[in-house]
Amino acid sequence: MQTLTDLKRNAKDYVERIEATKSPLVLRVNGKAEVVVLEAQAFQQMIDELQRLEEELQKLKLEALRSQIDIGIKQLDSGHSKSSKSGLLTRVH
Repeated sequence: MQTLTDLKRNAKDYVERIEATKSPLVLRVNGKAEVVVLEAQAFQQMIDELQRLEEELQKLKLEALRSQIDIGIKQLDSGHSKSSKSGLLTRVH
């Protein structure tokens, strides 16, 4: 962790170090971590990966919802019609 003041004084050196190491730089302001400086390509890769993971999560949620709907339809078809505490349908006698 470096200080924002030190970054201002030695910006070129820090940029070269960030580019060479591909590692983010955490900056302190008033002794507290406040800012992260990251190479643009590494930042874009992080954003791309986050977007890919969000899309995958949406697909998984949709698959789970479809599965639950299928279970509900099968339960209705087999004579189940009352909701239980678990959220699944139970047979009405």
